Amino acid sequence: MADSSNTSAWQSGVFNLDVPSVVRSSDVVLQRANTTALQSLGLGNGTLGAAVWAHSGLTVQLNRADTLPNRLSPGTLTIPALSALSGAPDFHATLDLYTATLTESGGGLTATIYVNAVKDELVVDVTGASPST
Repeated sequence: MADSSNTSAWQSGVFNLDVPSVVRSSDVVLQRANTTALQSLGLGNGTLGAAVWAHSGLTVQLNRADTLPNRLSPGTLTIPALSALSGAPDFHATLDLYTATLTESGGGLTATIYVNAVKDELVVDVTGASPST
């Protein structure tokens, strides 16, 4: 029997797998802003969901699992000041599928966006922005 210790997650009678690395190998990477709702990226915690796209800055449609089957949205949030980020020629974004965190950067700004895992709240953490904007 051939030694499969270098090619298998099953080693020494134990299943060893680096789950974060395996999941992150399928992260979503954007090289330009997703400017329409049809291009939105989904974030959520099982109860609160967020469809996120870069229209008029940053736009988020909030959704809740307890509104099904009618899919009534609690509302939409738009942050126009982030248009400097989404319209920047160096725009780049990554959706980390393991942590369900969207990180967008461009124009000297970075926005980290996620839905809190234990509370129904959307977090948008922005760095690089002028406090007067």
